[in-house]
Amino acid sequence: MNIQPAARLSAVAPLVLAFLVQGLALSPPAHAAGVVNASDITFHSRVLSSKVPVLVDFWAPWCIPCRAQRAPLAAAAASLGDKARIVRVNVRWNPIHALRYRVQALPTTLVFMNGELVDRSTGVLSSEEIQDLLARTAADSARLVVAKAGGATATAPGTR
Repeated sequence: MNIQPAARLSAVAPLVLAFLVQGLALSPPAHAAGVVNASDITFHSRVLSSKVPVLVDFWAPWCIPCRAQRAPLAAAAASLGDKARIVRVNVRWNPIHALRYRVQALPTTLVFMNGELVDRSTGVLSSEEIQDLLARTAADSARLVVAKAGGATATAPGTR
């Protein structure tokens, strides 16, 4: 039986549409209070446009260390309040930014300030390490702003 191309397209179209809707849908609810999920579509609005520092956790459902990272992220988010934002990106369903920022191991944590990547870490972090990473990044960023205002040259925070 030879199926015509138009018939093949009409048979596949509902599957393609379902896949696109699933991939383009807004992020699912957060895993823990204070932790926000982002998709490839919402990454810009939730991370790059943020006025506060953003810690982005790249994870996957099959990654056991990523599951261990959930509790420290929730604890850090609860203690940080509005001073910083914690965002999780599932790399299985949202690979674009993982590729863009060269995420090669999971979990990988990136810190953004004013839409720019300023620091990164790989592996499971404790709540204290997460808060220290954000505090160090904020301090480095403040020093950079002061140095630029004074006319001195400075390196970007997080570069080593």
